[in-house]
Amino acid sequence: MKQRIWKRLVVLSTALMLACSGVVFADEQAAVTGEPKKLSLQEAIDTAIANNAQIGVQQLQVEALEVSMEETESRLRNMGNVDIAYQTQDYYMATEIAPAKVEASLEMAQKALAYTKNSIAYGVEAAYYGVLKAEKNLEFAKVSLDRANTQYKNAQASFKRGTVAKLDVVSTEENLKTAEVAVKQAENGVTSAKMELCQLMGLPLTTTLTLTSELTPRTAGAIDLAAAIEKGLDTDINVATAKLTMENSKLDFDYTAYVYASQTYNYLKDEAAYKGTVLQYDEAKKTLEKNVRNAYNNLSTTAGSMEGLNKSLDLAKESYRLSLLRYDMGMATSYDVQNAEASLRQAELGWLDAIYNNNLANAKFTYGIYSGGM
Repeated sequence: MKQRIWKRLVVLSTALMLACSGVVFADEQAAVTGEPKKLSLQEAIDTAIANNAQIGVQQLQVEALEVSMEETESRLRNMGNVDIAYQTQDYYMATEIAPAKVEASLEMAQKALAYTKNSIAYGVEAAYYGVLKAEKNLEFAKVSLDRANTQYKNAQASFKRGTVAKLDVVSTEENLKTAEVAVKQAENGVTSAKMELCQLMGLPLTTTLTLTSELTPRTAGAIDLAAAIEKGLDTDINVATAKLTMENSKLDFDYTAYVYASQTYNYLKDEAAYKGTVLQYDEAKKTLEKNVRNAYNNLSTTAGSMEGLNKSLDLAKESYRLSLLRYDMGMATSYDVQNAEASLRQAELGWLDAIYNNNLANAKFTYGIYSGGM
């Protein structure tokens, strides 16, 4: 039986190594040739999961535990029925304790595998939106640079006509230089965000990425808070770990209770240990519920802010347009135009943050990842 287990693990390990090496080799070739890698959000998630070594290891653990379950069930069938007079401590361990521990470990491994996949998907989605946000920020920064350049040229023309002071030219020139720096910073932001996404996907950091999904508000649909908490209690890795610890402690205590009297030291120690794991499991469940409720409240907040920020952006655009008209008519100064442009830039950044935060708040409920991040 053990030989069969090792053969299956060797086959699985070899297949995993070959699959991963094939993916990495292809991606490295793309990075060398400079060919852009086009990716939708789902393709990015699939790539990350396919290239993640931890998932491969956890899959092998599940496979090994499935074989252990088969082995345990086979052993139980071969043991047959034993008269109660001959049921020793070893028999109780083999028939009651060991099978239950293997079953609990298998369930835990399956949940850990599913949770890891969801965690990776959530992380990739956050990084993917991070790239889209950085690209949009760069787009806004370039438009802002164009506006600053126009202001500078207008100030120069007005100075030549004698309608503004030299200070206006100096001020708009300084504003132009600031806008140029902002574009450079935004370009660096795009590069950094893409490297982050490449790292999560297991791709060379120099891979040229072209993202095909757009940065638009997403929604997980109507959220049933009670159902989300109930699902989280079944899928959250911290709750699952605390539950496994409690179940194993209970099995150890059951074995101790089978062997020792209730007032012995061994019995009392294992009983106390078990009660401690019950308290830890209860605390893990409370923490999960708190995280889900916080995520729900955050989702409501981000969703509610979207409409207001859209209106703020529209107002900032209109305010900037009117400030330009007033400047051309001699009814506003260059400082008025710069202040209106700065307000527009802030509104654009606020709009980007709102979409990004809204999408990640929804993603928490999509993947059931409530700890860490936002």
